[in-house]
Amino acid sequence: MQKFIFSSLQSDASQQILLQLNYKNNQINTIILIEDNTIYEKSTAVLLIAKHLSPYWHYSQYLLYIQKKYRDWIYDFIAKNRYKWFGKRESCTVELENLNNRFL
Repeated sequence: MQKFIFSSLQSDASQQILLQLNYKNNQINTIILIEDNTIYEKSTAVLLIAKHLSPYWHYSQYLLYIQKKYRDWIYDFIAKNRYKWFGKRESCTVELENLNNRFL
């Protein structure tokens, strides 16, 4: 079952949705999850997305008990260093033919 639809934050579709939800933060370098008309950012978004993955990721929900400022610090640290650790590619390596309907 497909649970998510993806969109770039700077796309017109995303900007329209965020405007409708009165989202004030203009950061386009983070992850946002919109669930039940509520916007979640950074570590909270990642952990709430993880609960929809395999059953093993469901245990990550316990990390929500850690104060948000500490979780977001870890999120920012990983985001800042991800290209150094994992490299940067010019294009996505995922086969998109069967995923096109999941992008706005």
